[in-house]
Amino acid sequence: MKVGILRIDGDSIILDTNFDLNFNKLINVDTPTVSGDGVNKAYVDAQSGGISNVVEDLTPQLGGDLDINGKKIVSVSNGNIEIVPNGTGDIVVSNGNFIIGTSVPSEKLQVDGSILIRPDAESTRTTKITNLGTEPLLQLINTNVANQRGGFIEFDGNTGSVGSFISSIDTRWHGTLVSRIGFLSGSDTANKDDGKILFYTASAGSVLERMRIETDGSIGFGTSNPGTAYFFNGKDIRIDGGFLGLDVTPTSHFHIMETSNTTPIQLFFEHASGSGANRRIEFITDANPSLDNDILFDIDSRWNGTTVGNIRILAGNDTGNKDNGQIRFYTASAGSTLERIMIDEEGNFGIGTSIFGTAAAGIIGIGNGTAPTTSPANMIQLYSEDVSASSELKVRDEAGNITVLSPHNFSLTNGPSEEMAWSYYSERNGKAINVDMLKLARVIENLSGEKLVNIKNIME
Repeated sequence: MKVGILRIDGDSIILDTNFDLNFNKLINVDTPTVSGDGVNKAYVDAQSGGISNVVEDLTPQLGGDLDINGKKIVSVSNGNIEIVPNGTGDIVVSNGNFIIGTSVPSEKLQVDGSILIRPDAESTRTTKITNLGTEPLLQLINTNVANQRGGFIEFDGNTGSVGSFISSIDTRWHGTLVSRIGFLSGSDTANKDDGKILFYTASAGSVLERMRIETDGSIGFGTSNPGTAYFFNGKDIRIDGGFLGLDVTPTSHFHIMETSNTTPIQLFFEHASGSGANRRIEFITDANPSLDNDILFDIDSRWNGTTVGNIRILAGNDTGNKDNGQIRFYTASAGSTLERIMIDEEGNFGIGTSIFGTAAAGIIGIGNGTAPTTSPANMIQLYSEDVSASSELKVRDEAGNITVLSPHNFSLTNGPSEEMAWSYYSERNGKAINVDMLKLARVIENLSGEKLVNIKNIME
């Protein structure tokens, strides 16, 4: 074909002929303007190959649909492909899937790679995901079996101040903020490697912090300054159908602290109303020492840091079966904490002593103490006193009488009248009385002729 100008006036049909424009455009010469050119010309080929290249027109325009017949729109090397609506127009994919980074889609929108969503104005733009159905709004699924992290969300912010929000998760009820989890920066603004978590809930529209986890792991409930590992400030802890587990190291503690100094600290256990064998409250401890007398549980009471009282539950003497135990009570005098009362494995009750005789069970033992010097009203005082290297059981009544119950005192009678004699001995107001009761019985026997004293050898 001769190179030149082909002009067609009116309606014309060209049949069975290849028409080569040789990189030139087909235009409407009546109105060779941008708008006219776009309306009246069409880069369309009815053959299966379609248009293989449109490169000459820098701003080609279409008067109808562009059918690429299953082919690709390919950019020049390292070039971009931009779809820019004019004004407020939208980009609509009405059918099929929209995929990036893969040729095998499984979802309507699929991106194999990273996604960057950046609002054009930070103060006025929000990225939204709207759910119009009943299924979960957002699912995180990790299909890589070798990656043990599962689905996860990662936030990355860059604040330069202490205690500032790096990110947060907010929930709204019909537009009103009702709860929040805030992720805040710590105190190391140089390394930017520490942080804290705050939890908020709302009451009557007022969103307040309820709990926080500090950078050192301290947990505060109702306070912004926990100070210790777990701090509950005027808040209840309730566990329904489970356990509250506290896993502490040998140097850590679980503290219940009352800071106002106006009300007592109460550890309150309440059972639902009702009756029956199971309507009880159980306080259970479980330890596994290997030695007898090892402490299983210890209640330690301190006065401004100094221990002034203890209640201890100890392992018993059966270290094989580990099925018996003891309870011991301690108090302090002048900073010295001493055992005062103990109940051993056999039910023996010791006051001032933890030693009982062989085979003793269910008895009361009283260690030597210091005799009282006054007689309070409405009581008697029973005590053991060391007299000449021998323990004596004495009682002091309200009137001030001090009576020896055992052993029998014969200090004013020149000794017992015979073997197994017993006496009455009592003191009051600087005076003492002593009676050999067996000798008195013998005198009455001699005067009356009646036998009052009977002695038998029970070893026979």
